[in-house]
Amino acid sequence: MNPPIAYTYEADTHCPDCAVARFGKEPGYPWPPEEAKDREGNPVGAIAPWDDWCNGEEEDVCTLACGTCGYIIDTHGPHAAPGVIEGIAQADRHGHPNWSHVFAFGPCTRQD
Repeated sequence: MNPPIAYTYEADTHCPDCAVARFGKEPGYPWPPEEAKDREGNPVGAIAPWDDWCNGEEEDVCTLACGTCGYIIDTHGPHAAPGVIEGIAQADRHGHPNWSHVFAFGPCTRQD
């Protein structure tokens, strides 16, 4: 079983921890209930580990970050620096929300 790496709701991407905190868990599984819906009534979407969330045409790094806590879920690109990115992701998990847009790892995709 390969659970999703992220979820989509409220027109944003969210880490599994934030999705479960918001919607709870499907009994017997580590993901939100199948019937979970966001405030607009849209079903919660899932990004699987094998999904192409980045089109791969960027010259820099694509960053998949949680819109709730700022956790850097995944990165893709020719200039990815996993050790640095993992260190920042851990810092974000421990109380520095939404820092992913501060670092120059690639184009910011947040619209707020």
